[in-house]
Amino acid sequence: EAKFFDPFTHVYMFDIGFPPRLFHQLADMFNTSQSEYLICYHGPKLMIEEYEFNIELIVQTPTSMHGSSEGHMGYIYRRSKDCKKSSKTCKTETFGVPCDPLFAKAWKTCRAGLDTIH
Repeated sequence: EAKFFDPFTHVYMFDIGFPPRLFHQLADMFNTSQSEYLICYHGPKLMIEEYEFNIELIVQTPTSMHGSSEGHMGYIYRRSKDCKKSSKTCKTETFGVPCDPLFAKAWKTCRAGLDTIH
């Protein structure tokens, strides 16, 4: 199980129906990672005040699901500039950047280029 979102710069979550316990775990992962952006379907009051993500809202926009009448408000956040750096950080690196061990093989494959994927 991953402990950090590193090496990803953007984290997207279709988080409709996620339980509170998972949100708290994801907030800890995001806050201790270097990921700069978070895209999800929950507003600032819940994400910042309740789950304590270190983020600030950039924009919100209504979305609709293709082939469905279901619609949700989508939110794009960036890491808060005012948050203090966590002492808990990803210590493993791949290609000179922090990388959670769970993602290392996929990161290496991605960095090797499309010709290596069969």
